[in-house]
Amino acid sequence: MNGNALKNSVETLKILYMVVAGLALTSGLEHFVLNDKGEFEMKLSTIEFVFFIIFVTTVVRFVHGAMRAFDRSYSEQPNRINWRIYQPLWDFLGLGMEAFFFFILAYSLDDHPHFIQYYSWLLIVDIIWLCIIPLPHIKQVWTEHSKWWILANLIVLIPTWATWMWFPTGLLQVFIGTVIIHTIMDYPKNWEFYFGRPFRLPWSTQQPHVEILFVAGAYMNKDSNEINKNIHLAEQHSIELWNRGYKVFCPHLNTSHFEVKANAEEKAYKEFDMKMLQYCDAVFALPNWQNSTGAKAEIEEAKQLGKPIFYSLDKLPARDKEQP
Repeated sequence: MNGNALKNSVETLKILYMVVAGLALTSGLEHFVLNDKGEFEMKLSTIEFVFFIIFVTTVVRFVHGAMRAFDRSYSEQPNRINWRIYQPLWDFLGLGMEAFFFFILAYSLDDHPHFIQYYSWLLIVDIIWLCIIPLPHIKQVWTEHSKWWILANLIVLIPTWATWMWFPTGLLQVFIGTVIIHTIMDYPKNWEFYFGRPFRLPWSTQQPHVEILFVAGAYMNKDSNEINKNIHLAEQHSIELWNRGYKVFCPHLNTSHFEVKANAEEKAYKEFDMKMLQYCDAVFALPNWQNSTGAKAEIEEAKQLGKPIFYSLDKLPARDKEQP
């Protein structure tokens, strides 16, 4: 399958999935606000309202997570696709099963035991899906964000099932409590996956984690001697940053003098640099950054991504050179 065919297939599936999820949300809303005669009669009892909120937040989070996972695998990092097990097929089946359970949950809002049962199966499907995708390298299941999703699902499944078998009178309380923990856990733990930046509390004074630095500064000039000076300035600062324990990506050194050595257009270099910027934790701006429209664009992009920008060496957070 060529790139366009894969992209079109994935986009079609995403559209279908979001349409089905939207219809499930609509069905759940109708079930919540209409009586058996189709008349408006919102169910204001506490337990009904709580189950409705659980349903809505679950669908929203699952759709958000699935769409981000698809964007990451098929658009941002297509090298991550596990063709060995036909990952697209498993992804299609996984989304189809999730969409199926969304509808079942929508029509089970008044039947709490069955709602809990179907909710549990939704989490089981999610776990199975997460475990299949990295096969045959099963150890990769416990990496990155997958481990947090599996843990969050188990936080609901294990106590709920244990209560169901041994303390059925406390089932509703345990289920609601564990789902609240599951929901609270999801976004902070996976904030960077969802939004491309680390999660920090508004009142937190903790220094952001900075390990990989992107060096932004002037490069091009009509005078070749000035280009040499710009490269030398970038090199000296990059050496200092490496000596301080940082990992550094420096565009100046990556394509040094390629304007005369290579045939690629300058646009290609800029696009690649912007791509690399996404994987860096912060930007270090060289003293000459204001002389470059490219460096200004990189710094503006970093601001949009929520990445810290450091304009001098003495402003950098201290870093232990032994840190991994």
